[in-house]
Amino acid sequence: MPDKKIKVPIYIDCSLYSEIEIEEEKYKKMIKNQSKNNKRLKQNLKS
Repeated sequence: MPDKKIKVPIYIDCSLYSEIEIEEEKYKKMIKNQSKNNKRLKQNLKS
């Protein structure tokens, strides 16, 4: 069974750039990575 595709809006500078369709699993991974990166950024800013 193929991954369910979801529409994901892409924002650039707060304006809607485009909507792309990607597999839901890929999207979840992207979100996970994004939050990891954000945490790392915050830690770097503190030090």
